[in-house]
Amino acid sequence: MRPNAKLHAITLLALTACSLPLACGSAAPERSDRSTLGISNGSVADPNTLMNNVDLTGGQSVSAAAIQAFLHSKGSGLAGYSQNGESAAAIIQSESVASGINPVYMLARIETESGLVESSSLANLASATGCACPDTGGCNPADSGFFVQVQCAAQAMHGYLTSLSSSGVTVSGWRIGSTKDTLDPCAVTPTNAATAALYTYTPWVGAYSSASCGDSRWGGSSLVAIKYFQYAPVFGSTTNPCAHVPQSGNGVYCGSSTEDGFASGSPTELYTCLNGAVAGTSSCPAGCNVAPAGQADTCRADPCAKVPASGNGGYCGRSTEDGFGGGQPLDMYDCQNERTASMTACRFGCYVAPAGQADGCNPDPCAHVPASGNGAYCGSSKQDGFGGGASSTLYDCQNGQTASTQVCKSSCVVAPSGQSDHC
Repeated sequence: MRPNAKLHAITLLALTACSLPLACGSAAPERSDRSTLGISNGSVADPNTLMNNVDLTGGQSVSAAAIQAFLHSKGSGLAGYSQNGESAAAIIQSESVASGINPVYMLARIETESGLVESSSLANLASATGCACPDTGGCNPADSGFFVQVQCAAQAMHGYLTSLSSSGVTVSGWRIGSTKDTLDPCAVTPTNAATAALYTYTPWVGAYSSASCGDSRWGGSSLVAIKYFQYAPVFGSTTNPCAHVPQSGNGVYCGSSTEDGFASGSPTELYTCLNGAVAGTSSCPAGCNVAPAGQADTCRADPCAKVPASGNGGYCGRSTEDGFGGGQPLDMYDCQNERTASMTACRFGCYVAPAGQADGCNPDPCAHVPASGNGAYCGSSKQDGFGGGASSTLYDCQNGQTASTQVCKSSCVVAPSGQSDHC
């Protein structure tokens, strides 16, 4: 890590695209007709509690197959869409989970911003989630495209939740329990982190609020909530990590725990399970620890706690520089004033750079493999531009990206040129 080093462009853009009190996403598609949107006349959202924290961070076991089936049931054009060999469903699942965000929330966000979930049209792919599309101007061209839009939206929401946990306020001034005006305007007092984060992304209440205020021309954040609660029942208990925890297991669980029937939580969240329901959550910016059976799980000690302000910046979890220590080896941490401001999961791990240079996520080992070289490569291979993988892992390279990986039980065999490597 080096002071003020960037983690990577996408992460910082996701965290700073809404640095002014403006909407990160658009106000929503310019539509508010209930019949067109499939919303019953009785469906309204409480503007102070749009969603619960678990609604944003649960659903970590929702599968790409389940999302694909849902898109197909809606007649969505996304059901037949793929980018660089990866389906829209797989992109939604993988990028949401990578940031600890619920894929079902992401579906609601996409529908609110671009209408892509319930339409056969793919006309709005470039601005699918409205990320880096402030109300004051057009979208950032660097964030155009379905994959980047989903990644940007997931990382933005993760960043807002982390900011609320570490400093009590989001980048645009939203706090839990503090009244603030939206842009439509409504005086809103968020009761939880999820609601504060949602208004940071889109500071409009919109047409579907239980309050008398809100601009009826826009869907706004109330439409995100309405759509989430429409979609969530289709995915069943995968959106409630405490659903299968018996009464005898009541207690606190780390999101990554699999004890007592607990499942699908966010790895940076603690959940209080009470009789099969989530009674409360608390954020762990640096992740959480799964304790031995019979003991309550806890937040992980912050690896940035001993990093002085002069060392603010990005650190790979394996780093021991500037007082940093105890991070997860595959994650990047943004240390700010002795706290973890955000944590980014690096799909291919991270590297510790020499002094004076920035740590960062390892690049995709398939990035320089041309389409003519599509196929399987061992992590130690140097053929066709491949490089930088883990030696015991087999990578399926498709059009310059890793489509899938397989960890070999014994070893990975690098085959002669023209033949596929194999375990």
